[in-house]
Amino acid sequence: MSEQHTPGPWAIDGCGSLGTLDVIYGSGRITMMDCENDEINDGELFANARLIAAAPDLLAALQDIVQASNANDGDSLMNAIQAAIACVNNLVWKDTTNG
Repeated sequence: MSEQHTPGPWAIDGCGSLGTLDVIYGSGRITMMDCENDEINDGELFANARLIAAAPDLLAALQDIVQASNANDGDSLMNAIQAAIACVNNLVWKDTTNG
């Protein structure tokens, strides 16, 4: 893969009730989500947007795990796994609080 993704952090901007949610970085837009889907409630819509916005952090956490594993460095691997768990827990915790 020669192409690189837009670096994080990414964030959510917009209001689902107004019809769109944007996943943004700085002053740019990563993607726009159409909120006019009656099959997805607002909670699920925001959870999807948070998951998309968390992509750079999740990728970095996984890359740290792979690097530490390849280096056969147990301490670094445990630290990387703990950081990945914290990243996932932060995402799940936000999902359960609806924002």
